[in-house]
Amino acid sequence: MGPRVVFVSISIDPEHEGPPQLLIYAKAFNANRTGWLFLSGNPADIDSALAAFHLKRERASDGEIDHLEQVLLIGADRRTFKVYRSDVLQADSVLADLRRAGTHG
Repeated sequence: MGPRVVFVSISIDPEHEGPPQLLIYAKAFNANRTGWLFLSGNPADIDSALAAFHLKRERASDGEIDHLEQVLLIGADRRTFKVYRSDVLQADSVLADLRRAGTHG
């Protein structure tokens, strides 16, 4: 996608998904790690990062962290341009949105 697009995946369960697990995930998806960042940290830092985008980690009734179903497209102005449900991502519509997002800010 070039240097103007960077993918960022944030572990929302750092107690179970630290750097070793994220590296396995990156390799499983054959991620180009110069354009796709895999971030982890302590729970407070993750909560703070998520709060910046009006998201939060929640625990299921069994105590496990519920994984978020959202994928956010952040525009050139560093604001949320569009929110997708991860189970309905369509490459063509995301590419069109990327083009539109690049024209803002």
